[in-house]
Amino acid sequence: MKILSYIIWPIIFITSCQKNPDLTIYTELNNVLENRAEFEMQKRDYIDSLNIELNLVGNNDNAKYFIFQALHRAYYSYKYDSAVFYADEMMKIAKNTQDSSLLYNAQIKTSATLLRAGMLLEVKDFLDSIPASKLHDSLQVEYFYIKAMLYFDLFDKYSSSIYKEKYWSLGSENLKSAIAITKPNSIKHHSLSGLYNLKMGDYIVAAHHYDILFSKYKLTGRQFAVDASTYATVYGAMGYEDKRMNLLVNAAIEDIKIVNRENSALTHIGNKLFEEGKIDIASYYLDIALNDAKLYGAQLRQEQLVQIMPSVEAAKAQIIELQKKRIKTYAILSSLLALVILGVLVLLFRQLRKVSEARTIILKKNKAIRDNNTKLREVNLVKEEYIGFSFKTSSDLIQKLDDYRQSVETKIKLKKYDELSSIINRGNIKQERDRFLESFDRTFLSIFPEFVLKFNKLFSEEDKFMDDNGKILNTELRIFALIRLGIQDSERISQILNYSVNTINTYKSKVKNRSTLNNDDFENEIKKIESI
Repeated sequence: MKILSYIIWPIIFITSCQKNPDLTIYTELNNVLENRAEFEMQKRDYIDSLNIELNLVGNNDNAKYFIFQALHRAYYSYKYDSAVFYADEMMKIAKNTQDSSLLYNAQIKTSATLLRAGMLLEVKDFLDSIPASKLHDSLQVEYFYIKAMLYFDLFDKYSSSIYKEKYWSLGSENLKSAIAITKPNSIKHHSLSGLYNLKMGDYIVAAHHYDILFSKYKLTGRQFAVDASTYATVYGAMGYEDKRMNLLVNAAIEDIKIVNRENSALTHIGNKLFEEGKIDIASYYLDIALNDAKLYGAQLRQEQLVQIMPSVEAAKAQIIELQKKRIKTYAILSSLLALVILGVLVLLFRQLRKVSEARTIILKKNKAIRDNNTKLREVNLVKEEYIGFSFKTSSDLIQKLDDYRQSVETKIKLKKYDELSSIINRGNIKQERDRFLESFDRTFLSIFPEFVLKFNKLFSEEDKFMDDNGKILNTELRIFALIRLGIQDSERISQILNYSVNTINTYKSKVKNRSTLNNDDFENEIKKIESI
């Protein structure tokens, strides 16, 4: 057994070392990912309801404009081409109605959509054509925010450009302009202030704004996903990686629920897990993010993910190769273990067989002992009964002989010789013998109360023997009663019953011939009849 333990423990150790690290924070994310189809269906149902509403408004341009705006919002992070289409429809209606406020709103929506696709120059052209001073406050905030994101993206894209510093400055200025328009202590104010301080590298102030935002307001939908992702970036910059990952997971969960196919949070999670060597789950998340990017149709996001995926696939290939080696090692160890187990089983089987054989012998011996004990008890019982029977019979006989002797002596002393013959004839030997046999019958049946019943079972119904109300045996039963007591010699039986040997043998033959058993087996069955 020690050899077995030496082989089992290394396998357990190797297996335990290969277990995945604690990924419990991703349980809810994985559950939400499994239900993506349900959220997709809800999204499609909502879009279908807007299309039904669009069909009902007919030629009402104003109503159609706002339905197009709702459709644009629904497709904004869901499908790029459709979002652009409905933003363009909004501009068409705005131009037809010559409503500048509707046109500016449509242009800003188009700019936001193109920005997600990385079409930076087109976005700049749209924004430059919009007079910011003519926009109302909420639209102005959106305008300056999109413009700030445009310049920050230009800063990231053209890393070696001479305009790099200028782009950063323009991005910061536009973001400050957006903040200046917002109401203090509003959701938008803290959201943009947190983003601004993040860009400026003032992480403590940025964290302060996001702390207020998430503790004071109940954020939902895209607002929650965007701010949670940005807040996660702040935590990452401050070195709080656990908090960063928790926020990214929550942001990704919200993105999935609202069917946001621009799920940057899931991409960041995949990248982090890849860096930590958790290739399988990283690949799973990045595959989903890439597939969503393809469905969304934004070329820029696809390019970003495509650059990452080869590294992930290469790492997966290395893991597969390593797993093959481990499987080979496990196979060898398992084979050795199987051989050891087989050897142990063979030894155990042999031991069990020996134990079984010994148990069989012991059972046989125990049975023989029980049988012998039963026979001894029966012999003792028979001896006790028949010793008592012999004493009583002998005592009665002695008393009768003594009485007979005294009668004879008295007659002789009185010289009454003629009366001696009457004394001699007074004793009836036949009656004495009958009384002796009756006494034998009662004694025997007290020891073997079921003798007649079991004796009769050896015969068919018409050939069964009857006794005198269970007290007196007939000659046939007496013969076999004596055989049951161990007196098998016909001569001895004839002396006891006062028959000739031939008569005894004739009785025995007739009884055996009437039995349902073979003659050779009959006496053995008689000997098996049990006493009390």
